[in-house]
Amino acid sequence: MFLRPYEVDPSLQLEVLRPEHLYPHFTLINQYRDHIGAWESWAQQTTLEDQRAYLERKLEEYIRGEGFAAGIWVRETPDQPLELVGNLSCSIQRWQQSAEIGYWLIAPMTGRGIVTRVARVVIDHLLLELGLGRVQICVTEGNFPSRRVAERLGFHLDGILRRETLLNGQWMNRAIYSMLREEWLTQS
Repeated sequence: MFLRPYEVDPSLQLEVLRPEHLYPHFTLINQYRDHIGAWESWAQQTTLEDQRAYLERKLEEYIRGEGFAAGIWVRETPDQPLELVGNLSCSIQRWQQSAEIGYWLIAPMTGRGIVTRVARVVIDHLLLELGLGRVQICVTEGNFPSRRVAERLGFHLDGILRRETLLNGQWMNRAIYSMLREEWLTQS
């Protein structure tokens, strides 16, 4: 799933990021480095080579069925082409029947429900199609927009990990959210 563009709705698509997406993906990160880097420690120092290695690693994970990185593509009006505006990544631990997703969007696209819509499709895939038992979302405690995505999707706040990540030289707590397959089935 998602290797070919997957249409979430007429204005929104997901597609597994491949080597040909490297330059647009890195350009986006570079252009919005401060916005993304406010919550993601990798964004402040990532290089083109880092992103090349990331895309190669995530594509290998996709081939092995262990995860993926998908570009989030948006079309503002029906006559416009799709534009890359963010990323949704997934790591799958089949031996534990679980997965973790993470996401980011460029600043002008936040607050529109984009991540909630693409995450819902990915969670359906993970819990219903792959039959995993649990999906987790981990976000920096103060990243309220990302936390609201998890909450809108009905995820349960499992707890706060203290000093779990170093972000811009400061220790930050991380909020851990989860969704179990049976919970997803009852709300779908």
